[in-house]
Amino acid sequence: QIRAVEDAQNSVGSSSSGTKGVGNQEDAVLADCVGGGRGFDGGESLTVVVDEKDDEDMEFDLLLTDEHAPAAAPQDGGELLNDADTPRNRKGRRESIVDVLSKTDNLVLFEMRMDGSMVRRLPVPSRYLIKNPVLDKADENGKNNWGRSCNRGMECLALSPDKTLLYGLMQSPLLQDSLRDENCKPYGLNCRLIEFDIAAGSNREFLYPLDNKSNKLNEILALNDHEFLVIERDGTVGAAAVCKQIKRISLQGASEIQCLSRLPGCRLPRNVRPVKKETFIDLLDPKFGLVGESMPEKIESLTFGPDLADGRKTLLVVSDNDFVKENPTMIYVFAISLGQTVASAK
Repeated sequence: QIRAVEDAQNSVGSSSSGTKGVGNQEDAVLADCVGGGRGFDGGESLTVVVDEKDDEDMEFDLLLTDEHAPAAAPQDGGELLNDADTPRNRKGRRESIVDVLSKTDNLVLFEMRMDGSMVRRLPVPSRYLIKNPVLDKADENGKNNWGRSCNRGMECLALSPDKTLLYGLMQSPLLQDSLRDENCKPYGLNCRLIEFDIAAGSNREFLYPLDNKSNKLNEILALNDHEFLVIERDGTVGAAAVCKQIKRISLQGASEIQCLSRLPGCRLPRNVRPVKKETFIDLLDPKFGLVGESMPEKIESLTFGPDLADGRKTLLVVSDNDFVKENPTMIYVFAISLGQTVASAK
């Protein structure tokens, strides 16, 4: 079962069936919010990953954490802050994300309070960071051979069900894991999935292989302690779209790759087992009636909705209109069963 809800206005309204529509507020800075069906009530904290230094075009991936869970200080450089210790900017206010980004040009991972103040900054391995930040995308990629590709950061974040582990999935391969075309544009197939142990500050990494070098990864949603849903898509829109899929992946049996400083561009490393993956939902399957000019380019958000009376779950799949008023934000609602596992997939 599927339902598409279209909202082309910048307002919050109600449909004829009573379902609330989702408005696109031009002054919003939240590109993606995953809350497991819960609303923000001001008492919860957020995990935020930022990979843009232009504060007029920043992307945030937000995850709700348990408002009652105590924050444990990481042991390898993460800084735990209480309100009194939160860094202050030159005006005496608590430092914001923009304040921190003015001092750095790299991928930064924070835990935030709902009022915008920082709880801590989580350490990101140096292999994800570039050395020579430049405003122009082509110029920046040309001046770096290491770290995240320009505007291709840790697009995907997910908390384990017990909220002890944070998973971050790169949108595209790191520069050192990529090849270059004749225009020096990086491309490749091997994306890194990093697991942060929030309390210990340690991490593990796994390899997610793209189906095609032109695809990108835009969202990850935890199903249990080893399985996830992931959005893998191409960059085309409308009838030209080829890949708009939700993959189901498993970490069981996958090799840890944190010891590998580089990965081959378009093949698997020797003796490395990637995550197991299969197509869970293909939005371009004709049975859903979504193929055509109305298919958005950017399918970028996943979250669970209410459970159904028959035991199935609802899965909300949402597009990103990049703040273009003429492009509607699409919300597709699927009724799904999670009984079948990908762990046994060949």
